[in-house]
Amino acid sequence: MTDKMAGILQDLDLQLSVRPVSGIEYKSTVAYHVTSASNAEKIKDQGIKAKSSKQSFDRDSAVYFFLERDEINDVNLDILGLANEQYAIIEVVIPADKVEDNMIWDALYNVTFGTSRSAVQYLDNVPANWITAIKVITEEEAVS
Repeated sequence: MTDKMAGILQDLDLQLSVRPVSGIEYKSTVAYHVTSASNAEKIKDQGIKAKSSKQSFDRDSAVYFFLERDEINDVNLDILGLANEQYAIIEVVIPADKVEDNMIWDALYNVTFGTSRSAVQYLDNVPANWITAIKVITEEEAVS
């Protein structure tokens, strides 16, 4: 991880909420969606719409997430087509029952590229009220 990316993630610690797990039973899952900064306001108001991956037309309609923030790195940003541009990291808290009903592991697809072990697909739209934070990364902050 570059020093610049480490600094961005440290800044996110201050802006995105960190939730400790209490007890054995989990009540929700925190996930991170990455998109172009130009989508941030619409997503804040309307939530995230499930759609096919623009990188691969054979993928299910879904909202794609990372479960580990550290995997938002320059390699994955390049694959997402977001390297060297403004992008937004959107923190979402997904209720446990919705995780069980609609979330599937996508990392096997991504591991073949050596890029991600925590990638998941959420097979439905994500309502705006699940969004807990949006951090827009400026071009100056963007990883090159």
